[in-house]
Order: sequence, then structure tokens, then C-alpha cells
Amino acid sequence: EGYLAIVDKGEQLCKTDLVQIFALSFYAGCYIGFGALLSLTISGNLAGTVMIHGTGVTGYIYAVLFPVNLLFILLSGCILYTGA
Repeated sequence: EGYLAIVDKGEQLCKTDLVQIFALSFYAGCYIGFGALLSLTISGNLAGTVMIHGTGVTGYIYAVLFPVNLLFILLSGCILYTGA
């Protein structure tokens, strides 16, 4: 069942216009950059306030915030190079 869904998605992607695929891939790249910038900005600015708890807190906050970009890509229907 899952395999057939992936095959159907691949067939739809093969029938899609090349310009639309390029645009969706471009948007996905923008979301990756936005998520990285969001993670770096928030975790970098919290370094002074959470230093009393140790240096691992900023890394944890970065790791929690970085997958937000993948959520943006899934919700918008954009296309990454690694999968559809």
C-alpha cells in the first residue's frame, strides 16, 4: 500500500511541468535556508541567558528548531532533491 502510494506520486511528478518542478525545488531551498537562519538566530541569542544551565542547552534548542524547515516543505508540497 505504501509502495503504491510512492509509485503514484512518482508518476504524477513525471507528468509535471519542468518549470513547476524547478519553482517548487527553489521554494524548498528557501525553506531550508529560512529554517537554518531561524535556528541559528534563536539559539545564538539565547546563549547568554541559558549559559547557567550549560552549553548543551543551546545545541538542544538548535536541534529542536531546525526540523521546522522540513515541516514547512511538507506542508507546502515543495520538492526536495532527495525525495518527493
